[in-house]
Amino acid sequence: MKYFYVGILILALLLAGCFFAGQTLRGRTEAVAAPLRRALTALRGGNESGGLYFVGLARAEWLRGEGLLASLLSHEHTAPVGAALAELGTLRGTELERACGRLLRALRALAETERLRWRNIF
Repeated sequence: MKYFYVGILILALLLAGCFFAGQTLRGRTEAVAAPLRRALTALRGGNESGGLYFVGLARAEWLRGEGLLASLLSHEHTAPVGAALAELGTLRGTELERACGRLLRALRALAETERLRWRNIF
């Protein structure tokens, strides 16, 4: 019977780890996505300097949480987002607006990679 309890304990720890990793991942990606949404709003309103300001905030937020995200996710998931954020500083006009939209979709997909699902556990 003790093997059953050990198995249940391991499963509970696995589920708790997945839950907390998912919460952390969603929190970190939302911290980057919020300034990007504000940048997109500013860019659509014709305020390019405001948009670039919020892009800088998003990039700083990504750099702040990149180490934790890289430890929770594969680098093949995090590297493109970091590269796209670095590229945003060089873009202007409609290209910047489109790149912000693409990056928001990528961040949403990144947050979905660690949802609590059986295929993510086993």
